[in-house]
Amino acid sequence: MSAKDINPMKRIQDKTFVTANRNTDITNNDPEAPGTCNNQGDVPEEISTDREKNQMHMQIEDDHCTLQEEDELSRVERRNAYLTQEVGEMLDDTHHTELKVQEDQREEAGCVLWDLAANPAHAKFMVENHLLDVLLAMLSVRIPDRMREICLGIMGNLACHVVPERAMVAKNGLVQMVVQQLFFEDSASLSETCR
Repeated sequence: MSAKDINPMKRIQDKTFVTANRNTDITNNDPEAPGTCNNQGDVPEEISTDREKNQMHMQIEDDHCTLQEEDELSRVERRNAYLTQEVGEMLDDTHHTELKVQEDQREEAGCVLWDLAANPAHAKFMVENHLLDVLLAMLSVRIPDRMREICLGIMGNLACHVVPERAMVAKNGLVQMVVQQLFFEDSASLSETCR
């Protein structure tokens, strides 16, 4: 019997469904064979398995993409947190550096005044321009030990001259403030207070 003698409709009913699998025999009449249909509208097992594989593969790719996206988001969040922390530390460092620079400038200016107070003419000029008010105000607030030492050193140099010494004794609250400095534990400040 040749292929021409077979009714095409009969052939479709009796023969297997051809799948993408190249090993499928078109003449196989076994309804349970891989790649065959059972005439009830079912999908051949191989096709079903291939579809499941494709779906699983697509799901794995989706999961992988989702994990990559989550990982990328996690990396971005970590990077943002790190940058925020770095910027905060930089601002803190900048603020700390600015404060340190200001403190250093105050100390340097105080040391200049301390040296100038050793000269009688400069000492008289300082007292006439309200330096005692400034020193009293500085000692009234919390200041670093080095600044306290500088203020007391300036007063010690001023007290070596007659005119500034009289102005210091006459200044209301100044002597009491100097006596209060004896309660601080900084040795340099205590040395200048006693002087």
